[in-house]
Amino acid sequence: MHLLRECQGIIDYDKHQWASDMQILLRESLKERKKVLEAERPLYPEAISNIETRYDEILSRGAKEWRPPLKSAESGKRGRKAKSKAANLAERFILYKADILRFLQNALVPFDNSQAERDIRMVKVKEKVSGSFRTQKGAIQFARIRGFISTMRKQGRNLLDSIILVGRGQFFFN
Repeated sequence: MHLLRECQGIIDYDKHQWASDMQILLRESLKERKKVLEAERPLYPEAISNIETRYDEILSRGAKEWRPPLKSAESGKRGRKAKSKAANLAERFILYKADILRFLQNALVPFDNSQAERDIRMVKVKEKVSGSFRTQKGAIQFARIRGFISTMRKQGRNLLDSIILVGRGQFFFN
């Protein structure tokens, strides 16, 4: 999950305790979710409420770390002062709390977006290596092929056999 990596960056470079606490909470929450999924039951509302309370407390305590001390306005400088990376991350944790913790309430929601990242990674690599696609038709063909490969892997089907069947015109989705 990006948020865990970003927390690690804040821990490593800014030494903020709130980021460490949030990282621990998210990992513990994932472990708890895995336990209840194995037991084929939902996470109890009390457990979800406890996690949400801890989440809010971590952000509340963390505000002292990421918010800069108030200074008098410097003359000649206009506009808003840029926020630190820690402040930006904390703001995302505040704004997207429901989305970040949705995996606790809905077993269909994954903890991370790793699969989505893997699915688009090859497009980004292609763009970096080639600069871009030469034609829209080429981009569409590339997307179809990558989509087919991704689907075969997700379904646990043999990729080479599936490609051979496509070449013979004998491939069918179940």
